Parts: sequence; C-alpha cells; structure tokens
Amino acid sequence: MEFRNLILASSVLLTAACTSDIAPTNNGDGKSGSGGPQFNVVEHEDGYQQGTVDASGEDWIYIDLETMTQVFPADPEADDVWDLAFEAAAIKVNGGESGTPPSAQQVYVYADKVADNQPYPWDNLSTAPTFNANTWHQDEPGSGDSGNPNDDGSEPTLAFATYPAPDQDPSVTICGDYGWYYYAFFCSTPNHEIVPRVNVAYVVRSTDCRYYRFRMTDYFSDTGLSKFPQFDAEEIPGDACNGVPGGDFEFPVIF
Repeated sequence: MEFRNLILASSVLLTAACTSDIAPTNNGDGKSGSGGPQFNVVEHEDGYQQGTVDASGEDWIYIDLETMTQVFPADPEADDVWDLAFEAAAIKVNGGESGTPPSAQQVYVYADKVADNQPYPWDNLSTAPTFNANTWHQDEPGSGDSGNPNDDGSEPTLAFATYPAPDQDPSVTICGDYGWYYYAFFCSTPNHEIVPRVNVAYVVRSTDCRYYRFRMTDYFSDTGLSKFPQFDAEEIPGDACNGVPGGDFEFPVIF
C-alpha cells in the first residue's frame, strides 16, 4: 500500500490569467454519483465533472466522455464506445496506435501549459484551439520510451505521457515530467511519487466530435492509495469534424 506525501509538482504553457482550485473535491452544491464499478463521478458546483478512476488493477478502465461512464468495449482497438482508458498512471486515447473506431472520429488531444508550478488558467480554456493534426496528438507506435516510467520498451508512445514538453527533463535526472505528471523516481521520499503538473491542461476531441477541457488533478484516493487517477472535464465548443459539427451535449444530472 502506497501512501501519499503532499508535494507540489512541476509543470508547463498557454496564457496567464486568473486561476481556479483544481482540488478534486465535491464543493458546495455538487452532486455525486457513480459512473461505473471502477469510475466515480462528482459534479462540481461550477458545472464541470470530476472523475476518479480505480486504475489499480491490471486491466484498462475505459471511459466514455459523452456520458461520463465506464464502458466495456469488446474489441478496444476497433470500438467506438470509449474515448480514454486508464491503467495506473498511463492514459491512452481511442485514436492512432491505441484505437481506430470504425464509424466515429478518432480521439485527439491538445496539450498546453503555463509557467512551471503556476496553476493553469482553467476558466480561460473556454473554446477548443483550432484543430490541426500537427498540434493535436494521438498515441503513436512505441519507440522504446513511451513516456511511461513502467514502459518495458514495447508500449505505444502515449500522448498523455509525452505532451506537453517537460519543464523538468527526465533525460537529465531520471526524475522529471512525463506529460500530465511529475515522476520522482528516487529523487524524493517516497520513491516513485507521481504528482500532477498543476500548470498543464488538455483539450480532448472525442469519438463524437465533442471537445472537452481536461486536466488531471490527483493520483491518490482519499485514503492515500495510489493508482486512483482523478480528472476534471467539461465540454467546450470546437471545430466541426469532416463537416459534422460538434454536439451540444450536456452531462446528465447526477444524483
């Protein structure tokens, strides 16, 4: 059992402005409910959703952002039902090397950051950046270093573990930034600590051509167990996909 040691991490680019608290808590009038057996959802009082994934097992946990529910694809590499999947610190997207949904859009991720250790201006991320395959990313074939400290050399290069660029380069000290998190390795106590980069945020384009502002907020459960990644997500406007406009879906009310 691993227990949490409160450390503030590092981080990374976009614009500067007012910031908001990223603590993954149910604030005030928030409504809580479950998105599945290994996925719990809380609605923040400001309207965005906060998800906690039990990714402590050996299986990937698949999430549909449109309904904020856990789904169970029969063939994850060729199934439309999921957008993101979690296993410990790894996050894969349904696009590129990790998935080719046959009758839907492939998932892409846009990564952004501000100055290291500065909270990302979440409230300013109200519209998705213009879609461009050169600036939006998918999982790619493995190159021997996926950005995942647990990579055995055969994993895909995961977009969420690779972008945005590190503020603290792990190639220099081993400890450093891997996409959404800072990995301590043996540089601090406890060893192998994983901490979200507070200056990092993403926009995810889903299989239904919907856009979500997205940020990782924690890697530990309320009781201190690791491998419980937590995130915030909220739909925002974005470009049409192949002439098909993004939807105006509203999250279902969670009681």
